[in-house]
Amino acid sequence: MDGSPSPSPTMQTTTLNRSWLIKSGIISAVFLGFGLWGLYDALVVYPDRGVRSADFLKYQYLQAVQTSLDSGVAMLPESVSVPDPGAELERLSKLEPASMRPRDAAKLRWLEAVSYVGDLRPESTTISDPRAALENLTQSWTGQSPPKPLTKWDIPVQWLIMALGTAGGLYGAGLILRVWRQRYRFDPGAKALTLPDGSTLRLEDIEDFDRRKWDKFLMFVRVKPGHSPHGGKELRLDLLRHVPLESWVVEMEHTLFPDRKEADDDGGEGESTPGGVGPESGKVVGDAGGGG
Repeated sequence: MDGSPSPSPTMQTTTLNRSWLIKSGIISAVFLGFGLWGLYDALVVYPDRGVRSADFLKYQYLQAVQTSLDSGVAMLPESVSVPDPGAELERLSKLEPASMRPRDAAKLRWLEAVSYVGDLRPESTTISDPRAALENLTQSWTGQSPPKPLTKWDIPVQWLIMALGTAGGLYGAGLILRVWRQRYRFDPGAKALTLPDGSTLRLEDIEDFDRRKWDKFLMFVRVKPGHSPHGGKELRLDLLRHVPLESWVVEMEHTLFPDRKEADDDGGEGESTPGGVGPESGKVVGDAGGGG
């Protein structure tokens, strides 16, 4: 032996916890799936149903107009068309339902249906040939079940589902990417932990290890004032998302506080894995915050 210090073992690096990654990936995919589902409903399913509903209610409106006319009196374009659908919808909406004529009630339902699909334009409410329109609609809807009418909030709710689902999915994907980019490194010989920001914690830099949220896979490390740049701070280490970070931190704690190792070895309350199901076990318990 020449008395020279032995070289430190190879520096070790954390990886993502596979169980956490799979769970988070599934949750993100589910959120994105809901977002795409909401988008499809908002752009295709509900508008198509709304257009069909408006077409059926137009049919009912023309029937009501025809019924209100005396026998032999033909429907005229000016009597059934709505040149200003927005103003007419507002006018009819203010009337008491009990005082409305059947043709006006039918017109109101038709205009509401047209407005729900965003097509409240004179071109859509002008009927140049009422008789031909009624004949075509009668042929189309005879024997057919009427579609369920849309409500005012049906399509907006689908957009909300799309927004929330997409936001949740993107947040989850962003979280996975952010955690994936974080790396902890450990020198087993020197018992030194390098944080994602590049700073290093050695045993002499640490004042205490706090397991107050051990059940959430969190370890809080109180750093002595002389350390740069974390002097006087309490750092939160996420033991769930990064493996084998838990083993390294527990090893540092046991080296600095041998009595705690004895307590852990005796199976006391301070066991080295929360409830005996640590991150390396593949089991996921609780929620964990961001790393150091």
